[in-house]
Amino acid sequence: MTRLPSIPLGFQAFRSGDARKLIPWAIAAGFLSLSLAELSIALLLAVVACVSLFVLALHDLSFGVLAIAASVPVQSFASLDLSIVDLTWTKLAVLATLAAWTVRVAAGYSRPIFDGLAATLGCYVLVLAISIIEARSVSAWAEETYRWAVALAVYLIAIESIRSNRTVKRVVLVVAGAVLALSTLAAWQVITGAGPATFSVGGITRAYGTFGEPNPFAGYLEMTVLLLVAVALGAMARGSRWAIQTRLGKATIVAAVVASVVGTVTLLATQSRGGYLGFAVGVGIAVWLTGGRVRWLGTVGGGICLVAVLVSPFGEDISARFRGEALTTSETQVTTENFAAQERSAHWRAAVSMAESSPIFGVGAGNFDQRYREYTNVWRFRIPRGHAHSAYLQALAQAGGVGLLSYLTLFAVVTRKIGAALRRANDPVSRSVVIGVAAVSAAVAVHNTVEYLHVLSLGLQLSLIWALLSIDGHNCTGATPDHHGPLVTAS
Repeated sequence: MTRLPSIPLGFQAFRSGDARKLIPWAIAAGFLSLSLAELSIALLLAVVACVSLFVLALHDLSFGVLAIAASVPVQSFASLDLSIVDLTWTKLAVLATLAAWTVRVAAGYSRPIFDGLAATLGCYVLVLAISIIEARSVSAWAEETYRWAVALAVYLIAIESIRSNRTVKRVVLVVAGAVLALSTLAAWQVITGAGPATFSVGGITRAYGTFGEPNPFAGYLEMTVLLLVAVALGAMARGSRWAIQTRLGKATIVAAVVASVVGTVTLLATQSRGGYLGFAVGVGIAVWLTGGRVRWLGTVGGGICLVAVLVSPFGEDISARFRGEALTTSETQVTTENFAAQERSAHWRAAVSMAESSPIFGVGAGNFDQRYREYTNVWRFRIPRGHAHSAYLQALAQAGGVGLLSYLTLFAVVTRKIGAALRRANDPVSRSVVIGVAAVSAAVAVHNTVEYLHVLSLGLQLSLIWALLSIDGHNCTGATPDHHGPLVTAS
């Protein structure tokens, strides 16, 4: 597959140099229009940023994709309160990129590529949309359906624009920078004891970054650090070391290695049990698929590290944390040690009860919170936490058996696509990236058993990771395709 051309301005003069010349004019136009309307400074910044990104994405969609990836960690940390609407930087980046993509498609400079993964994502969005027949809160239904629809749109944009080694290099650098920045913030949170008292475990504060909770923060680190780990391992493997360093550059490899180490330590600081399990599975897959000496040294080294941790003074505390996660019943006595496990179990039981009452289309997308109290008898846990604490039970509760089947099919298609990409990826860079996607997907699948990792724009981050499966190391020249317009593929 080849990369689509940059769109010319006026569809004649939009060349790389001319595109850059447009940015000052776009900024000036934004300032002028807002000055006339006497609007707020926050809105002024939002419009200038949106117009600038629109111009860049119109020229090269990968800029929009990179902006979305960079915005996910800061979306709620620095949101724009515009009185009319609470606009996060992620929403702003998505808006500008979608607008640019729409113009490119209309002009014939972009072509939506509907592969099997996009089709499955679309099916799940359709199921969520149909679940409105059971929804009591239409606004909650709309929010959840919108969340997945945007994830689909971002995937379609990313699958078109992330093709070349140069774009992969940019993605790695952006992800590494985000991980290092968040790790710095997390270190400050742990050292100063920031956050509520409930985040303290054994006197140590759990890191939560900019995500408000440790568990989604651990999910974000799984979606980013594991990709960097795969690239770093590929750069260390004897057969691919030279090729990866040549094509991505030594600076990129150094950034990936440093961010991998720092990000791993930060994930440990979240003290997220689901994150630990998911990350361990992801690292194991990355090590095994890399092969060669990395496989055997990693397997032996990992086993030694695991034994060393378990026999260390911290081993008993770690074991106790995992034992406390055992499934409880509504009759189990509530203690400080098992409170979190009981609360999670209460949400699981409520999700199952919702599915039993509405087995086909559930209680409606996004309506878990609205119906939670009806389906739980545990008075201590009558306040919902936003979701079912399990992506699989969340799909079952909000969209019934059809929703759960669609969600499981999505991961089955991802697995199939990973296998096909591994067989096709003879280029070292492509293979390392695909291995990273495999590690991320496995980690998310495992962590999703006890968490819902499709909130706080994590679904967009996952869409960007899945889009990397379309990279083809043999077609990275940026050649212009022979035709334009929509294209539907069966793969």
